[in-house]
Amino acid sequence: MKQLKYIFEHKIQYVLVSAFVVTLLFSCSKSNSSTPAGPTGPPTFTATVNKQSRTFTVLSVKYNGSLFTMNLASDGKPDTVLVNLNVTATQYGTFTLASNKSPNFGSLMIVDHADTLYYTDNTHLGYVQLTSFNTTSGSHVASGSFKFTCNETSPIAGGGIDSASGTFSNLTW
Repeated sequence: MKQLKYIFEHKIQYVLVSAFVVTLLFSCSKSNSSTPAGPTGPPTFTATVNKQSRTFTVLSVKYNGSLFTMNLASDGKPDTVLVNLNVTATQYGTFTLASNKSPNFGSLMIVDHADTLYYTDNTHLGYVQLTSFNTTSGSHVASGSFKFTCNETSPIAGGGIDSASGTFSNLTW
């Protein structure tokens, strides 16, 4: 009889402890929604073009598995500047900008009375440094910096040299 009482008391304790643990486990709730890893703020692109600071709007950001392209437009004060950067990248790193006939190049277009177009070339070089470059599905994002000099190609080929440098963050596609 003593044995039965001992087993009964211990089984009751076991059942009570187990019920308590199960209740705790199932009473905790977890949200079913999740936030994918991605940008930590709005997309930004700031640059100095020909020694003048400008704020830019992101027109498009594209990535096709190897070619990463950014197209941006300034605020239009005193004129609009369009920036195009192209780099062949599969991960973060530093990429040299050279001739517009190569996969990696930079260009500027100053939209004014002459619509002046500038490109990097074999003597007017630069770089794009991707400090963050996530191509994982659902969280495409890039951040980094750039700097380049470029030569006028239109309306007067070789008519002048311009430069651009700046930073970008949280560009998504």
